[in-house]
Amino acid sequence: MVEEKLEAPDTTPSGAIHLEDLERWDKPPPKEILEKQATVIIECLEEIPCDVCAAVCPFKAVEMPRINDNPKVIFERCPGCAICVQACPGLAIRVVRYKYIGDNSMVILPYELLSLPKVGDIVDLLDRLGRKIGEGKVVSVAPRTKYKTPLVGVSVPRKLALEVRYIRVKKK
Repeated sequence: MVEEKLEAPDTTPSGAIHLEDLERWDKPPPKEILEKQATVIIECLEEIPCDVCAAVCPFKAVEMPRINDNPKVIFERCPGCAICVQACPGLAIRVVRYKYIGDNSMVILPYELLSLPKVGDIVDLLDRLGRKIGEGKVVSVAPRTKYKTPLVGVSVPRKLALEVRYIRVKKK
């Protein structure tokens, strides 16, 4: 049986991926998974020799038969621990806890800028193109671990949970 290969996704002139392309590649979790548990979303569509996410996952929730394959998440195995988020050298992974508090979700993002935001800070929510799409509140900051990338958890309006890719700390 010949495995059908998906065509490379259309990108914007900046190289950003459209949400529709991620859906074609089965990257966002199915709605029933989102409703039930926190889970990772991996937006890595490049066929490059990198398997860090699969190698560090203690739950074997990320599969890559070959080192150049795109990572595939087995969502039923993923508890959203974020180890792969910290380890990913391409900053291509985040955790989404779709049902957080009220009408909000929590998105956990890698954050490599100085200085780190603080719990309680209001931040701009940015989409894949770096455009402001709303505001969120920092609810957690995990320091650097052996993987060197701090993580920032942000409470965001649920309707933006799959669109938020970055944050911008507001000047005080």
